[in-house]
Amino acid sequence: IENGGNSDLIIRAVKSSCGCTVVLPEKDTLRPGELTFIDATFKPGDQTGVFKYAITVISNDPDTYKKLLFIKGHIKQ
Repeated sequence: IENGGNSDLIIRAVKSSCGCTVVLPEKDTLRPGELTFIDATFKPGDQTGVFKYAITVISNDPDTYKKLLFIKGHIKQ
């Protein structure tokens, strides 16, 4: 996530659409021009095949306060 604005970007919440994915932002406040990463840990359990889950990022961005990111892949057994 990169702050392309002129004031601090505050990441208020990061949520996964599935209990099998834990998401943690590296930082929650970004100065203008600064960037950060979101660490996503996926634990599939017994799941196999194709998966696609959403990660919702909520911030103080006045234009786009909610962003959806997707994590997808294929699990082989």
